[in-house]
Amino acid sequence: MSLLTRAEELGDRIAKALLTGSMVDLSRTLTLVMLLMSGPKGWYVRTPLILLAIAGIILPAVRSSAGFWFAIAMFILAHDIVSWAEVDNHKWLMGWWCLAMALTALAPQKTQLKVLQTNARLLLGLCFAFATLWKLLSADYMDSTFFKWELLTDKRFRDASHYVGGMEKSDLRENRKLESELKKSNRRDAEPLDSVTLNSVPRIDLLALGMTWWTIFIEGLIALFCLWPGDRIIAILRALVVLVFAATTYMLAPVLGFGWMVIVMGLTQCPEQHRKLRAGLLLVLGLMYLYRLKLGPMFLKTAEVGFAEIARFY
Repeated sequence: MSLLTRAEELGDRIAKALLTGSMVDLSRTLTLVMLLMSGPKGWYVRTPLILLAIAGIILPAVRSSAGFWFAIAMFILAHDIVSWAEVDNHKWLMGWWCLAMALTALAPQKTQLKVLQTNARLLLGLCFAFATLWKLLSADYMDSTFFKWELLTDKRFRDASHYVGGMEKSDLRENRKLESELKKSNRRDAEPLDSVTLNSVPRIDLLALGMTWWTIFIEGLIALFCLWPGDRIIAILRALVVLVFAATTYMLAPVLGFGWMVIVMGLTQCPEQHRKLRAGLLLVLGLMYLYRLKLGPMFLKTAEVGFAEIARFY
């Protein structure tokens, strides 16, 4: 048997396990992989989480245990409480999701998928409902100031700002230097600095405006479809909207921990008979890491010419 044939057989086995296996078990496994790759960074919680995650991935009986998930949830939530002033918002969601996994494990096996789907739907729905409400009530978000600042100063948006926004990389480096000087001026022993003037170009304004309204639209749709119980049609639309959100958002801002969680929760709610939709969500999960591996600029560059034409039109 050739090496290529063996590789094809292995690929078929992996695809079959991902697309036809238990949705509850797949969600558990993907969550544990997420914890390995994007869990809390504090040493006092990182080490036990890695050991627990590895044990859960290897041993099916372990990852189906309620006590196992309660332990993971307590580690994450304890870390969030201790580091509440610095912890990312999605780390709180990570803790609640692991707690949902624990509650699911306590349910009878025949109802576990329903329990997990309900928790995923409500957690996603409430998360994006509050996120959308905050955006609508924030003046500096609605006038696109928020995204303009992020595009001009945040390293995560560097490629989008350069390829799509038309910014020179040297100007972006200068902006980050200015931002750092502004932050340092808040120290008691530093010379006060009231403001800085960042380098920018007209296309950044258009890109920030588009990102502002697209985010409100797509996050509002996720909130709507997740908080609307609905039937099978709503469940399909829910998974599709999550897919579109992840594919468009994490190409520009690869926040992989949050993106992974959103996809796992969306995958959990996807009707089991719709394997192509499940495969699409898993594909987007893979694309997120392609973006992270510096292949993101390749995708963004394909949009550069078209975006320049739109900017010229306006």
